Amino acid sequence: MAISDLWRKVFNGILFQLGWFVCVLGGNGWGLLLVAAIVFVHLRWISIDSSEWRLLALVAAMGFAVDYLSIQLGWVVLPDSEFPFWLVALWFLFATTLRHCLSWLSGKVILSSVIGALGGSGSYLLACRLGAAEMGGTGSIVVVYWCVTWSIMLPIYLWLAKWEALRSPAYA
Repeated sequence: MAISDLWRKVFNGILFQLGWFVCVLGGNGWGLLLVAAIVFVHLRWISIDSSEWRLLALVAAMGFAVDYLSIQLGWVVLPDSEFPFWLVALWFLFATTLRHCLSWLSGKVILSSVIGALGGSGSYLLACRLGAAEMGGTGSIVVVYWCVTWSIMLPIYLWLAKWEALRSPAYA
């Protein structure tokens, strides 16, 4: 791997973590502004594939649909009554990692399932501890739901990141 590729992956991971914390702590204010800047930087200087925006949009739509279901089931309770644009922004932000800092997991279904279960549920738990959301229902059932959902979804997201149809110039 060339130094520039390694730099891109490290920078991508740092930007994701920074954006995650600002979204969780800043909500619809600073979080949205920073994520917009990060996605712009990502598409302009980190991504080497001009079709990456399609992957970002697809993953954001899928991820928010899963989160919306959790909200409707009462398993995730958001403190604000306004629409959680910051949550949609987080999904765009997460999608930027799939072909970059998380690309090493591609094709490793069992490992990506385990990391998805641990990292995904850990992300929700930390967001709840930081006050961005509350866990509704029975806590242990919600954590199991997050673990199972992420153990399934991360390998799917990684597969989508490799899916050539999303990279095809015919769709550009």
